[in-house]
Amino acid sequence: MKRINRKSSKIITAPSVYPVTLDMVKTYLRIDGNCDDELLRLYIKSATKTAENYCGRFFINTVVEYTMDGFSDFPEVGIMSSGIFEGHKQTIYGNYGEFTLPYRPVVSVASIKTFDESNNESTVSSAVYSLDENSGRIYLNDGQVWPTPLRSYEAVKVTYTAGYGTSETSVPAPIIQAILELIGKMYECRGGCEMPAACKDGLSQYRILDGYGWV
Repeated sequence: MKRINRKSSKIITAPSVYPVTLDMVKTYLRIDGNCDDELLRLYIKSATKTAENYCGRFFINTVVEYTMDGFSDFPEVGIMSSGIFEGHKQTIYGNYGEFTLPYRPVVSVASIKTFDESNNESTVSSAVYSLDENSGRIYLNDGQVWPTPLRSYEAVKVTYTAGYGTSETSVPAPIIQAILELIGKMYECRGGCEMPAACKDGLSQYRILDGYGWV
């Protein structure tokens, strides 16, 4: 039976800073004193993660490990006609000659490692493939092929860096503004609250959609 190529990702090295600083938040909220500093730090973490999840991006450079069962996505399966599918189209289908990394913008690819049927690890030469940083697409160079044969599960591991830079000064202003607005909402309601429409409007131009408009 044919199967969908299962893919997953995990953070290897998280950033040590956030898109907004505590001082920025206190200035935005017009807060004097330090009584609420710990609460505001919590809101900075929460609002940043919420905005990143909404956009499908990392804002500050983050090292990610992306694991795939293989390079082929078994096109014989055909079009998905039922069920619930979460993620970008390329992270479910893709094709043999290329695949798309799930978080962007992509800064660089450190390595692509493969595991053969005897679980021996090899590193794919960077001469075999190219990276389109804007789309996060990795594709074969002319005349190149991916290594074969590979084991059936978790046969490919890609380590790469995604983000706009190493500090808040690298993050686009609309993203910073949206995070500040979301923190303001959290600070006001002091509980569970939805992302305001103004935040979504500011983040919409950075939201990653695939060819079907899935998020």
